[in-house]
Amino acid sequence: MDIFRCPSNGNVLKQSSGACCYSVVVGSEAAFTGSEPREFSGKVSDLSETIFLVERKVPVNWMDPSREVSFDDACKGINVDAMGMSSFHSKCVLAGLGDGRVQTISDTVDSKVLRALLMFDNDSRERSETE
Repeated sequence: MDIFRCPSNGNVLKQSSGACCYSVVVGSEAAFTGSEPREFSGKVSDLSETIFLVERKVPVNWMDPSREVSFDDACKGINVDAMGMSSFHSKCVLAGLGDGRVQTISDTVDSKVLRALLMFDNDSRERSETE
């Protein structure tokens, strides 16, 4: 199914049934914690500035929740690790934000800015920005 792949990935996904090149970011500081549900409370960051979904070079089965991108791997940077936030685009990756927009994120983004964009709640984001 071509809806789960970026056209820039060429034929990478053609051989894999159910494969996609997008994953949610999971971790205690991310929008998705993994197996535990997360409540949208008053501490929620501005969803227009929160990354929920990221592009990746290595395709995974879209039904396998164990293969999502970890918060720590995503914080390593853009195009640093094929299992993390990575793409075949030149110097950027596509990211889905909490308000439904898709945004390109440059591989030159400051590591503190990237970490803040990946954080789900304001308390964690504010602590990160002051460190």
